[in-house]
Formats: sequence, C-alpha cells, structure tokens
Amino acid sequence: MENLNLTDLEKSTLVDVCFQMKEENFSEYQEVYSNQEKGLLGSLIKKGLVYDAFKDMNMGCYMFCLTSKGIDACKKLNISTSHILFFNF
Repeated sequence: MENLNLTDLEKSTLVDVCFQMKEENFSEYQEVYSNQEKGLLGSLIKKGLVYDAFKDMNMGCYMFCLTSKGIDACKKLNISTSHILFFNF
C-alpha cells in the first residue's frame, strides 16, 4: 500500500468512520455537523478510503463506510476493525 499521507484530522475522521461502522456496507456515521467535517470526509472519499453508501439513493442523508482500501489503511495505522461484521459469499 502506498504512503497514506493523512493529516491528523483525516486520521481522526477515519477512526470515527471505522468505529461507527457496524458491518459491511452499514455504518452509524450518518450525520455531518460542520463544513470542516464535510471537507475531511470529502478528502477521505477522494483518497478512496471512505464512501457514502447512500450517495445514489437521493435520500438526503449520509452513511459513511470504509472501502477495502480504508480497511487496509486502518490496519496499517493499527486501528482495529475487528468489531466490523463482514459477509463472505
């Protein structure tokens, strides 16, 4: 994996997304409280670490989850993902 080049605030936001993710494609990270938070999430989305599972549903809300690259990044940063339930089909 390439060097992540994350700022401290991006790392903090990545941790928040990780800990609010409960299972594959489901997270309780569903609200954005500030423009700064929105920008940090946008940055993580551009880096391919996070995605909005509700993006194409026109629901007027969010649900931020880790991508597989985001999960790998968490592991590289020693952020536990063991609480997230993944389904293997």
